[in-house]
Amino acid sequence: MIRKTVAFLRRNGTVIARDLVGLAGVMMISGGAAAIYEPAGWIVGGAMLLAAAWRLS
Repeated sequence: MIRKTVAFLRRNGTVIARDLVGLAGVMMISGGAAAIYEPAGWIVGGAMLLAAAWRLS
């Protein structure tokens, strides 16, 4: 089980790290917009998620 997990992480580690960094970036931008004006945080977060879904499709 552990060997399979390590092998999976070696194959996909960069993709997982890239996705986590991207998600953290979206959360920071959305949180910053929410600190200025709360509804703007929801709008910015939703727009970024829509853009990501469009790009991945």
